[in-house]
Amino acid sequence: MRSLLTICFVMASVLSASAQQSVDDRLREAGERDQQVRLKLVEAQQRGQVDSLLYYAEQMVRIDAENQAVVAELIRVDVPDALSEEAYDAIFLVVDHAYLDYQRRYFRTLSRAAEQGKIARSSMATLRDRMLMRRNRKQVYGTQTVGHTTIVEGEQVQQQVNYVWPIKRVRKVEERRTEVGLSTMQGQAEAHEKMGYRLVWDRRLSVREFRLLTEREE
Repeated sequence: MRSLLTICFVMASVLSASAQQSVDDRLREAGERDQQVRLKLVEAQQRGQVDSLLYYAEQMVRIDAENQAVVAELIRVDVPDALSEEAYDAIFLVVDHAYLDYQRRYFRTLSRAAEQGKIARSSMATLRDRMLMRRNRKQVYGTQTVGHTTIVEGEQVQQQVNYVWPIKRVRKVEERRTEVGLSTMQGQAEAHEKMGYRLVWDRRLSVREFRLLTEREE
């Protein structure tokens, strides 16, 4: 009898581990697809390939919808335990790139996961900023930008310019960024430059003024 119980326990453990691995694999695949299509989109944008840009934009919408369905299936109550770092990152990416109602649905769940160390605090700061921006409110950590492609004067060269969305209590932004593990705003600007983008940050702008400015740039 004891041997039978032992066998049943071992089988249950194996099945549980297999199921967990399947969850991990599906999430990591979702994360890879999320990043790959966005990389293709950026490459097409930098090369000025309009047809490719439209194609990958459509692919991104489709992939995002499929990934959101995967996360919705796997996260019914809480973020699962014992997943890989890549799987947890994928959960964040899928929610971060989703529409606002989807983000709201999972924000508290991901916040609990961040408190448990499953998801980075910097990731939650990014998600919070994105949700605020979509609601036309000032962001908290300065992670969100609005991009525009401009023609360099006197040259037939396109340049991507990213404008920092207005920040709430801007004098404290560096302190808040440090608390959640984000780099400085200067570090963020340097990261943009490495990707071929110029970052513009006007600390004085309200959301309304920012919108008027960026609309004129279009």
